[in-house]
Formats: sequence, structure tokens, C-alpha cells
Amino acid sequence: MTHLALRTPDRVGLEGCQQLLSLLAPAAALLQPAWRQAAGEAVHDVLTYVEQGFATAPGLTAFEEGGTPRGGAGPASAGTAGGTAGAAGGSSSATVNCLLWLVGHAEAVAQQAGGAAAVAAMVCPVRCELLLRLLRSNSFNRQLAAVRDLGTLLQKGAEAEQGGSPEMMQATLHWLREGGVVRQVLKQNLHQAQYAEQAQKVLRLLLRYGALADDDLAFLWNLTQDGTTFEGVRANVYSMLGQLAPQLK
Repeated sequence: MTHLALRTPDRVGLEGCQQLLSLLAPAAALLQPAWRQAAGEAVHDVLTYVEQGFATAPGLTAFEEGGTPRGGAGPASAGTAGGTAGAAGGSSSATVNCLLWLVGHAEAVAQQAGGAAAVAAMVCPVRCELLLRLLRSNSFNRQLAAVRDLGTLLQKGAEAEQGGSPEMMQATLHWLREGGVVRQVLKQNLHQAQYAEQAQKVLRLLLRYGALADDDLAFLWNLTQDGTTFEGVRANVYSMLGQLAPQLK
């Protein structure tokens, strides 16, 4: 069974876990309660495996340098003799996509197994750590992927809250506030139109919940007034503020 294979994620490897979760996620809603619980336990094991990978090395290094073998070793064994790297370790973009998909599928299974509370407790910490590592990388593509997924995370939290389950949104807003994540988003790449567009979506969702700090808005405005700000940044920030203006009234 799929969930049994997921109980030993170090043998399956990152890509294998992602593929198995992609099969389990759409079927989770059809499972009997006992099987849903077992699926939730398997998701917990997979997410623990990912957390262990994060703990062994900065960034996504544990999953890129031979740390996702097809069998026999987990993230901590990166670089050991005889290990064969999984496909997720073959390229930077493949690793990012694999982790984002894995977390997304894990969320779908956790939702069926334990509802929004399970998602907030199990999935959100891993997803938030992943997004923070992507934001702090030196790669524009990773930073863009992070701010795009942050918007998705907030949107899902909003939908869950509207459905009577505020746990996911509360956990996300706490992480954003305590980690200074919004400022991290606004300190980079605003000269890139596609990045600025995604950042604006994040700010719009935060405004809807009264969760955008005045200091972050002031930071944006100060960028437009700073004589050293590049014109491309200034133009995109003016556009962002203009789009957000109706919600600021």
C-alpha cells in the first residue's frame, strides 16, 4: 500500500515520496476513517524526513547533494559512498518543484486525515520553513517561487477560515509576524515586474485581515522617496501602492 511505503521515507527518497503522495492525495477523501488516520501518520513521517533534511544543512543542500537516494539512506547521508542521488537532486528547479509539490500533496492528505488543525500542526511548519529558505536563497527563481507560494498559502488559509477553521491562517500570520517575512519579501527583486505582482497579491491578502504592518507600508513608501532607489523599483512600488490604495482607505 502507498501509505506503508511512505512510513519509510528515507528508503523511498524525496521524489518517491512526492510521487506516492500525489497518488494518495486525491484518494484520501474516499478512505475509511482508519485508513485516513494511517495516511495522516504516513504524512507525518514524510514531513519529519523533510525536517531532518533541513536540519542537516542550509538551504536545500541536503536534498541536492546526493541527499535523496532512491533507497537506503536519508538526508543526513548526503555524499556517502554508494549513495545514488534521486532525480530531485539532479537540478535546482527540480528540487524546488519536488518539495513544493510534496508539501502540497501532504496538505491535501492531512486535511482529510485531521482537518485544518492537522494541516496547521503538521504541514504549515514545514511549508513555512521551505518558503523561508527559498526567500533567503541567492536565486531569483527560488525567491519568486517562494513569494508565489506564500500567496497560495495565505489564500488557502483564508478559505479555511471562511469555512470555520482559522488555525491555518492564524499559524501563517504568526509566522509572518515573528519571522519578519514580509520585510524579507519587500527587500528584494521589486525591479522585477513578475515578482512585484506576486508580492502585491501577498500584501492584498494581508490587508484583508488587517495583518499588514504599518512599518512595511512605510518601507514601501520610503523606497519611492529615496533618491538612490532604482527607477524600475520606484515604478513597480508606485504601481503596487496604487493597487492597494482602495484597501487602505
